[in-house]
Amino acid sequence: MTNIQMTNKKISIFFSLALVLISFSSCNHNRKTPGAQYLDDMVKPIAYEDYSINPVFANRMTEQLPVEGTIARGKMPYSYEKTADGQKLAGEQLVNPFKMSSDVLEKGKNQYGIYCLICHGPTGKGDGSLFKSGKFTAQPTDLGEERIMNMPDGEIV
Repeated sequence: MTNIQMTNKKISIFFSLALVLISFSSCNHNRKTPGAQYLDDMVKPIAYEDYSINPVFANRMTEQLPVEGTIARGKMPYSYEKTADGQKLAGEQLVNPFKMSSDVLEKGKNQYGIYCLICHGPTGKGDGSLFKSGKFTAQPTDLGEERIMNMPDGEIV
């Protein structure tokens, strides 16, 4: 072996040992400390006090109102029991807030396509692809039945 080869071998051994030592020194067996933090702002988030000025939002308020149309976790929008009596009571008390218009019908058609079509089918007869495939064994209600057509909006909700 030449002198250069010996030097190169010593250098590679030195760097290998250094790498092993660095690896072991980064291990921390104390579960109460996270170890080395390379991106401190990711580990320790900036917290804003309630009611303080917050530069993140356009209105500069830390406390923001919930997004419109959302329901907070643990809150129930309707307090009717899931029973026949609860359904009847909802039919008596709840009123559809939407007035019939072409815009409302178009939005309803889009919502039907997203949430209902797979079970109730394109014509609402209860022959959606989920039922036809056998993955849903109970046939969904035919939305064209007289009973459903005459049901108050609140009972459907």
